[in-house]
Amino acid sequence: MITHKTTVTVNESAADVFTVVGADYVANHPKWDAKVVSPQLEPSGPMALGARGRETRKQGGRTMTYQFEVTDFKPGSAFAFRAHGGPVQLTASYAVKPLSAKQSQLDIEVTMKMGGVMRLMEPFMAGGVKKEFNAITAEIKRMIEA
Repeated sequence: MITHKTTVTVNESAADVFTVVGADYVANHPKWDAKVVSPQLEPSGPMALGARGRETRKQGGRTMTYQFEVTDFKPGSAFAFRAHGGPVQLTASYAVKPLSAKQSQLDIEVTMKMGGVMRLMEPFMAGGVKKEFNAITAEIKRMIEA
């Protein structure tokens, strides 16, 4: 299992940060993660606890589709989901805390579990996964503060 947590201070209100990473996750995810081709809720509607959807990603020259379900949604502060596709099971959580009226802390935590023979690859993949999520966190900050 691969786990990683990253934290960043964003110079924007907690409400605005949460709108980008939580409420408007489906619309914004491709903007901060270049591997995302097409996320969507099924059926379409607002992000909420229990919402389900799918996301198509290009990874390592392959296109993969993941099913996801929102497991936590607290407007303004927390958003989490679990996803699965192929041999991958992933959980991710986004927590936003106000530091001041115009500054927030964003915590992103991810756990990735590989199945089958891919489980043997986890130790070799861990560094790349951590590097990728650090880059994603930096891009979220850049995007919000732009």
